[in-house]
Amino acid sequence: MKYVFLIPALAFLVVSSHARTWTSKDGNTIEADFISATPTHVTIQRAADNRKFTIELSTISDEDVKWVKANSKPAKPAARPLGAEAIEVPEGFPEEVAEMLTSRGILLFEDDFERSDSASSDDLGPDWQTNSESRAQGAKQNDLEAGKLVMTLSDKADHAISTRHTLSEPFKDAVVSVKVLLEEEEQIKLAYNDREEPSVWAGHINGVTIALNKVTIDDEREGRFKLTLRDNKDTEEGKVAMEEALKKTSAPKTISLKPGKWIDVITVHNGDTLTVYLNGYKIHKFTSPGIGHETKRDFVFAVPKRATVDDLKIWKLTPAPAE
Repeated sequence: MKYVFLIPALAFLVVSSHARTWTSKDGNTIEADFISATPTHVTIQRAADNRKFTIELSTISDEDVKWVKANSKPAKPAARPLGAEAIEVPEGFPEEVAEMLTSRGILLFEDDFERSDSASSDDLGPDWQTNSESRAQGAKQNDLEAGKLVMTLSDKADHAISTRHTLSEPFKDAVVSVKVLLEEEEQIKLAYNDREEPSVWAGHINGVTIALNKVTIDDEREGRFKLTLRDNKDTEEGKVAMEEALKKTSAPKTISLKPGKWIDVITVHNGDTLTVYLNGYKIHKFTSPGIGHETKRDFVFAVPKRATVDDLKIWKLTPAPAE
């Protein structure tokens, strides 16, 4: 995988708002306020309708580029832990995510699945635990094939596949990237859990479920797996309470993806907001209290049928600097 290196000190902040005429390389002009800039782009707000545009510096006049540089100042990066290594940002990451990583990111875990495994049972290495022994009578459901992790539900299973990595330290904010391959009627959930949290069933905190036609973000701590709701879900009053909770804590969004094509997935936990990017595009965002759970300790692939993944990376984000 190719990488690009971003240097936090080269990010710029707006000094003040300036209304001016901007000129493109081909001579077109626009009256707009200067909002902010990065080393490669400038964001402006058109005076006529207050619409914002982010434009590549390479497409505007040399005079405008000089003006941007003269009226910007380096952003002060967030404090990074002493001795933390520079972040390698995978090529093609959205700019706002790349900037988070370079200023706040600490790589917690990565796996390219480039190794062999047992032919008869789950054997992903010490970093992984699966539920095949407890829920599929020991049948093999996780295969390392040609540098990919292929998860296939066994006909002996009484539960979806759960393939879990316990992180070296818990996180509140984080960026996770992974490549996902789905065929028709397949889906995968990227779950962020805390098995030490007593208020939920089986540690479920929040997650993103991806199918070819839908992306769903769930705050499970305050919804489906909250024990005070789950324990009463079979009563009439409990059913109503659960339905009301799900309306507030589950956010589906319709999409359209082709089967058999690799999907570049990025999820960003930042405060109480979880944002999902697919193939470099921001697809979905949802804000709910359980997303900001302070101690998410486990990352889980949950697969009800079959899914293939590759190139998993998990970065913890240090607290954002105060405004």
